[in-house]
Amino acid sequence: MKYNFRLPLSLLLILIVCWIGYDKTEEINKISNSSKPLIQQIQRFLWLISVGVISLIAFYKSKYEWVFKILLLVYFIGIILIGLFGLIQYKWQFFSENQKELISGTRLFLSSPLPLIICWLLTITETKSKN
Repeated sequence: MKYNFRLPLSLLLILIVCWIGYDKTEEINKISNSSKPLIQQIQRFLWLISVGVISLIAFYKSKYEWVFKILLLVYFIGIILIGLFGLIQYKWQFFSENQKELISGTRLFLSSPLPLIICWLLTITETKSKN
């Protein structure tokens, strides 16, 4: 699949995944019969992983290899740390509310289309600067 076709398709897939993820995990907190917190955390973690995989596929084997490496590094570190923090919190209730908000905000940023859009804009500016 061509690179110019993969990026818009990946953005569309991430938007769909984000819409489903937000609907199933974030909006459900307002409903009284929401699922258990552990189930919601697993759903959010799977949401993060799926957005990361789609973002990596968008830049896989493109001429912007450095973008792929940056995304791989960011999502690898993010998924490992967020998963580790989640396990620590589940087991020992170690983090304060402020720390949990920071971790949640980082997860929400990585689970959004913003990293893909930022990398896409970086490739556009690199292309224009070379010309």
